[in-house]
Parts: sequence; C-alpha cells; structure tokens
Amino acid sequence: MEATKKLNGKAVGKWLSNNAIIMMMLAITLIVGIIHPNFFSGTNMINLFKNVSIRYIIALGISGCLITTGNDLSAGRLAGFAACLACIFAQTEGASGKFYPNMPTLSTPVVFILVIAICAIVGLCNGLVVSYLKVQPFIATLGMQQVVYGICLVYTGGTPIGSLNKNFTSLASNTILKVPVLIWIALIVAVCFWFLYNKTRHGKYMYAIGGNEAAAEVAGVNVHATKIRIYILASCMYALGGFLVGAKAERHPELVRRIAAEGHDTGIHTWEHAAGFPMRSSRAMTADILRCRESLRRIAGVETHLFRPPFGVTNPMVARAVKRTQSRCIGWSVRSFDTLLHRSREAVAERIARRLGDGKVILLHDDRPGADRLLRLVLDDLKRRGYGTATVCELFKIEKP
Repeated sequence: MEATKKLNGKAVGKWLSNNAIIMMMLAITLIVGIIHPNFFSGTNMINLFKNVSIRYIIALGISGCLITTGNDLSAGRLAGFAACLACIFAQTEGASGKFYPNMPTLSTPVVFILVIAICAIVGLCNGLVVSYLKVQPFIATLGMQQVVYGICLVYTGGTPIGSLNKNFTSLASNTILKVPVLIWIALIVAVCFWFLYNKTRHGKYMYAIGGNEAAAEVAGVNVHATKIRIYILASCMYALGGFLVGAKAERHPELVRRIAAEGHDTGIHTWEHAAGFPMRSSRAMTADILRCRESLRRIAGVETHLFRPPFGVTNPMVARAVKRTQSRCIGWSVRSFDTLLHRSREAVAERIARRLGDGKVILLHDDRPGADRLLRLVLDDLKRRGYGTATVCELFKIEKP
C-alpha cells in the first residue's frame, strides 16, 4: 500500500513537472477571473476563443516542426502573405482598384485552394532546404521569413486591398449553434491533428525522428520525406490562418453606411489595430491609413481625412504617415477607461461626469459589453447638466472633404 502511495505521489509530481506551463496559465487565468469577474462571462469567453482560434491553427502547424526538434520562423510572415493573397483573390468583379481587373469573382473554396497551394510551395522549399541541404531549421526558416516578407511587399506594393466577396468575409462573423465559425474550424483542425499525430504512421515517424533521428533512419523511416511533409503541412496551416485573418478584414459594413447616412463624422483608426502599430514604419502606417480610406469610400462613399492614432500614441513615424496622407490627427480630452471590463458602466459614466467641460472630447469604444448602456448614461447626464453635443468637425471647425 505504501509503495502504491509513493508511486502515485511520484506520478503526480512528474505530471505537474511536465505540465508546469499549463498549470501556471490556468492559475493566471483563475487569478484574472477573480480580479475581473466579467472575464469568465460567456461573451468574453467567445471573443477570447475566437481571437485565439487563428493563432491556435498556426501553432498546430509549428508543432510538427517542434516535435522533430526543428522550428519554423517563417510562420508569421507566411500567414500575413496568405492573408494578402486571400484578399486579392476574394475581390469582387468590377470593384474599383481591383488588383487583377479582368479576374472574375472567385468562390471562397477556390480562393482557399489557391492560397493553400501557393503557401504549400513555400513549405516544400523549407522542407527541401532542411532535409536535403542539412541547413538548421532555425536558419533556413529565418531566411524564408525575410524572403516571404520581401515577396509580399513587392507583390502587393503596399496598396490597400478592399471590395471583398461577402461569402468570404462572412466566415469571420457567421455562427453555428451560436458558436463562431472560426472556433469550429479550429476545433476540427485540432481533432485532425490529434488523429494524425497519434493514429497514423506519419505521426509515429515524427516522434521517432524527434527522439533520435539517426536511430529512426536506421529503423527504416524515410526521414527526408517525413520532414518535407511536416513543413508542407505547417505552411498549409499558416495559409489557413492567413485565409481566416483575411476574412476578418471587413466587418459590419451596414453600420458604416448607417453612420454616414445619419450625418455623423467618420474617421480612421487602423485597419487591424495591431499592438505594434506605433512601432511600424511610416510607410506601413501610410498603407494602413490608405486601406481604411479605400474601404470607407467603397462601402459608404465617405471621404475622410480624420485619423485617431491607435492607443493615442504619436511619434515621428505617425507624424510622417499623417503628413503623407494629408490626415488630421484627432485626440481626446476625457479618457473613460471603458475598456476595463471589471468596472461597471455606471462607474465609467461617473468618471466621465467628473471630467466634463466645454469643448471636451470623450473617448468611448463601441465594441465593449454594455457600450449602448454607457452611451445612454453619458448622454442623459450631458442633458441634465445642460451640455450639447457636436461632431468632431463642428467642434474643431474642420471643413469636411
């Protein structure tokens, strides 16, 4: 009995040691959930899983490289290239600024196949270099990362890509049983990978190579062919991730049209709101701003030169992009902190009320839970205090284009 207890204790300790990172992540998740109760709300969980799903698919692609003691640093650049390709192929026929003017509107499955096929060629190159030329995966894929980035810049020319097929963009917004399609796709891919890794000969070969490549080769495993398959599959997963990123490019065009129709001022924030936007080159920022303008022009016929820098960050790169695009920077004077989900909407409204004054610009986000209730609270308070509201152009006496 004592031996069993000791054995069980050792087994538990070993399991905790092997899964330490997972346990730490669960602990952090629990702590965040306790500090911010809304973190575990159904809406937030759906949004969290939806945002993670694409990254999860890309991570599954890299997993095969890691199992065989390799790596793939080209994942991010290839996913970005795939997103550009998907948007180019998904443009509608006759759209202004169409990348290939004479190309008809392609169906979503055809776009998917084209993107997968092109990215698979990149994976084939990675596999051949790693397996036959014996270049370390770290070096080979680092070089491919730069090659793909260069090809993407030269191919697209940094031009905005809009006018996307609705069937393509609907992938990012459609749901099945109230669960976003993106999550279902990630789950299906996960099941397929589990089966591939645990129930197929290819999966056994992967683990054999990862354990001892020389021994696996002596045992009859075709190491070169297996590695090539691994890198091709990885690139296909990056292609799928990029394809889904492209589908998220344009959402809620009907709201944009309504905003314009009701006479509100429309400005530009960013196309993808990437965390690293303030660190981008002025050229990349310029392309982002122009892409937003083209999308607004096409969706609602709106011309705008208003621009609010992401996170309120201004630096020399932002200044150059603003100058190149002849934009007008708009900031705020009352920051509501409505993005902090643990704060009640009433508390946010009180914070805004304490900072009210003539000519103040209030920063609010319409994609947060309870945004409509918060807006009503703020407008009611403004009315009680005798304040009026004005558009940005009215407030700063800016002439509309």
